[in-house]
Amino acid sequence: MTSQGKNENQASDASLDAGQRDDEGQIKRLQADLEHMRLERDQWKRESNQLFDAMFRQNTAPKLLIEVDSGQIIDANESALSFYGYSRSAIERLNIRDINPLDDAALRRELQLAQREERRFFRFQHRLANGELRDVEVYSSPMTRHGCQLLHSIIHDVTERTRAEAELAAQKAEYRDLIEQHPHFVVRYLPDTTILFINAPLSKLTGKHQDALVGKRWGDLLPAEQQDAIREHLADFSDQTPIRAFENQVTDSQGKTRWVHWTSRAFCDENGTPREFQSVGIDITERRMLEQEHRRLSEIIEATPDLISMADTEARPFYYNPAGKKLIGHQLASSSPDEHIVFHQLADIWQHLRENAIPEALRNGYWQGEGKIRNALGEEIPVQQTLIAHRNAQGETTHFSTIMHDLTQHKALEAEHRLMAVSFHTGQGVMIVNRQQIIERVNDAFTSITGYTLQAAVGQSPQLLQSDQHDATFYQRVQFTLSVSGYWEGEYWYRHQNGETLPLWQSISTLTNGQGEIEHYIYVFHDIRKQKILEEELKHLAEHDRLTGICNRTRLYRLQEQAINDLERYDTPFSLIMLDIDCFKDINDEYGHDVGDSVLKALTDVIIRQLRDSDEVGRWGGDEFMLLAGHTHLDGAIKLAERVRASIEATSFDDVGSVTVSLGVVEFHRGMTLAESGKAVDEALYRAKRRGRNRVESLPGDT
Repeated sequence: MTSQGKNENQASDASLDAGQRDDEGQIKRLQADLEHMRLERDQWKRESNQLFDAMFRQNTAPKLLIEVDSGQIIDANESALSFYGYSRSAIERLNIRDINPLDDAALRRELQLAQREERRFFRFQHRLANGELRDVEVYSSPMTRHGCQLLHSIIHDVTERTRAEAELAAQKAEYRDLIEQHPHFVVRYLPDTTILFINAPLSKLTGKHQDALVGKRWGDLLPAEQQDAIREHLADFSDQTPIRAFENQVTDSQGKTRWVHWTSRAFCDENGTPREFQSVGIDITERRMLEQEHRRLSEIIEATPDLISMADTEARPFYYNPAGKKLIGHQLASSSPDEHIVFHQLADIWQHLRENAIPEALRNGYWQGEGKIRNALGEEIPVQQTLIAHRNAQGETTHFSTIMHDLTQHKALEAEHRLMAVSFHTGQGVMIVNRQQIIERVNDAFTSITGYTLQAAVGQSPQLLQSDQHDATFYQRVQFTLSVSGYWEGEYWYRHQNGETLPLWQSISTLTNGQGEIEHYIYVFHDIRKQKILEEELKHLAEHDRLTGICNRTRLYRLQEQAINDLERYDTPFSLIMLDIDCFKDINDEYGHDVGDSVLKALTDVIIRQLRDSDEVGRWGGDEFMLLAGHTHLDGAIKLAERVRASIEATSFDDVGSVTVSLGVVEFHRGMTLAESGKAVDEALYRAKRRGRNRVESLPGDT
C-alpha cells in the first residue's frame, strides 16, 4: 500500500470515530430528556394523586370509587363513611349492588330516563348500614386509577328535598283536587283572557274538555255583547283594587242561559300592573229565579183582593195592601201607628184575638180562624183570618202579618153547598174533588157538557179535563187563590171527551173541616160557547158590512193603519182604489132598493174575484167601495182598477143588465195621513166621474 493510500484510510477511520462520538452524545441527551420527562410525569402523577386525594378525601360530599366491571367499592371518603354508616374496611367489602337495590331492568330505565331528560345525574335509593333507604342523586364520571377503570361517584342526599317536593306535590294535588271538586267555577287567565287553568265544574258547564279550553280566550267563549264589558271590567283592576265582582250570563252545554256571580282577583307585578287574574263564579240562576218569584209574590200580594197587612209587635200597622186600604178605608189604613191592626175588629173578636190568636201565633208561628170586621161604611164583614208571627234568626218576634179574606160570598156559597143535595141536578155542571185531587162525584149536566160519563170521570184527576188553553202559571194562580181565599171564579177551558175545547164559566170553592183543612173542592160551571159565538158574531158585525159581508169602513181604517205601519217599518208600498157605481140612484129609482141591493152583492163578488191575496175590499158607504192594494205601487194599482172596471162592465146583472163603475187611484206616500189619502182618492174618483164615468183616473203628479 502506498503512503497516499495509508493516509486516506487513516482519514476515513478518524471521520468514523467522530461520527460515532456524535451519535453517542445525541443518545445520551435523548436519554436525559426522557428521564426528565419521566421524572416530571411521576411528579405530575404524585401531584395529581395528591390533588385527587385531597379533593376525594376532604370533600364534604360523600364520594365512592367503584370498579366498573365488578361494581366493587374500592374506596370511600370520610363523608361517605359517615353517610352510609360503615367503617372503611366494611364498605370496601361491599359491592354497589349492596347499596343500590335496583335490579338491572330498573337501572336501565333510570339510565334511559336520565338520557331523555338530559340529566347529568341519576336518581337512586341507597341503603344505609342501618337498613334505612335514602333518596340520592348520583353524579358519576369514568376515570382510570392505577390501571383500573373506575367510576368516580358523588352522592347527594336529597331525601329531605324529595320529601318536601312530595309534600308540596301532594299539597298541590290536594289543592287542585279541592278546586276540581269545588262546586263553584274557577278559572285563571291572562289579561287578554287566555285561559291558564279551568276547573271541572266550569268545564262541564261549557260542555268542553278542560284541555280544549286551556290556551283559548275566556272572552271569546262569551256572547259578543258581553266581551266589551269583560274587557272594561278587567281594565279597572290595579294593585289598589285587586278584587272586584260582577255578574254575567253564560250559555251552558245545553244552550240554556245561566246567571253567574264572579269574584275576580288580580295578581299584579312590582309595577302594580295585573299579570294574571283568577275568577271564582257561583251559579246564581236559582237565586235570580227566587228573586223573580219574590217579585211575583209581591205583585200577587199587591193584586190580591184579600186584605193583607203588617204590624209591629204592639199590633201597630205599617203596611196595608191596596185591597186592605179599600176595605177599611184609605184614610184609616194611612193613619198613625197608634191605630191597632185589629182596631176594626168587633169587641168580642178582638178579645178572642188578644187572648187566643196572638198567643197561639207566638207559640206556633201562625193562627187561623174566622171573625168579623167593619168596613169603611161601618158594615160587618165576615172574614177568614190568618195571623202570622215573623221571627228573626235569634227566634225573636219582629212583626205580625195578617191575611183577611172576605167570606161574604163564601158564606153564601156554603149555604149553597148545604143545598147541594137538592140542587145537584141543576143545569150547571158540578164536580166534587177530594183533597187528593180525585173526582168523587159529578152530575148529569157535567156529562152533558164534557161528554164524560159518571163512570169515566169518578176516580180520575181533574187533569182529565185540562186543555192546552192555559199554561202552568194560570193553574198556579188558581191554586194560590184557592189556598188563600178558598174561592176562585173565571173563564176556564175544558177538553171535551171528543177532543174539542170548551169555554166555560167556572167557580171553584173549597170545603174545610173544623180544623180549617181543605176536604173538598166544588167545581160549578156552565157552557159559554153560545156566548162566545155571539161575541164573535158581534165582533164580525162591528167590522163587516151586513149586506155584502165584506169589510166596513171601521175595519178598512184599521187595515190602512196596519199598511201605514208596514210602509214606515218595512217600506212596503200600498195604494187605495175608490170605486163608485155609475148612476146607481137610477137603478134604485127604476128597479127598487131590493134590486139595488142585489146589484151591490153581485158586484162585490165580481170585485173579489179580481183581487189578490194581498188586497182587501170594503164597502165605504152607499154605492162606494174602497180597495186596499197591498204591496202595490200606483202603476200596479191602476192595472188592478182597470181589471175590476172591465170585469164589472162585462158582467150582466140580473134585472138591470150592464153596470159601469168609476174608479180613483192614489198611492199612499210617507208623511200622508188617513184623512189626506181619503181626500186624494176621493178627488181621483170624481176626476173619473167628470171625465165621463166608466174609467180609472189618478191625480196629476201622483207617481
